[in-house]
Amino acid sequence: MHSGETPLDGRIRSNDAKGKDVLPGKLQETFVAFANADGGDIYLGIEDKKHKGNRVRPFAAKEDANSFIHVLLEQTNPTVEGVVVELLHAKGFGHILHLSIPKSPKVHYTASGDCFVRANAGKIKIKGERVTALAYSKGAVAYERTAVRTVTISEMVESPNLHDYMTRVQSSLEKTKFLRKQRLLAESDKVESPNVCCALLFDEEPQATWTPDVRSKSTVSGPQNQSTSVSNWAAHLPLLTAQWNQQLRRRSTKLPNCLTERLTMKTEN
Repeated sequence: MHSGETPLDGRIRSNDAKGKDVLPGKLQETFVAFANADGGDIYLGIEDKKHKGNRVRPFAAKEDANSFIHVLLEQTNPTVEGVVVELLHAKGFGHILHLSIPKSPKVHYTASGDCFVRANAGKIKIKGERVTALAYSKGAVAYERTAVRTVTISEMVESPNLHDYMTRVQSSLEKTKFLRKQRLLAESDKVESPNVCCALLFDEEPQATWTPDVRSKSTVSGPQNQSTSVSNWAAHLPLLTAQWNQQLRRRSTKLPNCLTERLTMKTEN
């Protein structure tokens, strides 16, 4: 395998050149890693630098590359959108398969269910919390919509903060229905719980709700092997407050002062 960087539209893109004898499943790992990182280019039909002799060993016929194209485009979950596929003619030799892979807003997996990201000039497999961290960094999963299993719906229903808020917006809905309608409940393992936004706004002791496990410090290695921390809940407070105020302005009201003060206090802490 040969890795390098290619300037394109003022940006630096990673690229990999691989021999045509690589297994489609192994090539898919590199394909997924590019999509999960900042994108890149794959050239299939060029041998590793260690190869003795002419490194250019292209496909004799265009159809010979079809199995690779099928695996990469049809068996990657979810499908990577915006991939540019072309067959470059190597004069006197045959065809080199070139795939230009964009940076994807989604998290992608191979046909076997594995997730990969770029690390320096290679790839690494990630799982568990590191996949979750990748989803957060891409915006594929909204952190404020994540279920919080350390607090119950009944605790939220009994919260005076929720009561004061519903009085302010003049809602007569049953409290659980109100939370559900406002998308403040989330399901995890078939159990419905308050989500992060709900707990931040209405929990009487939000600082006690977030256990070390919930305030994850998981990291995921990016294309340059730099760790990108998953922001803890406090870092999301200004954004959540702004989003709620935007919604409430449509009803000619704002967040109750008590809630705004609590959010500000938690952010400073």
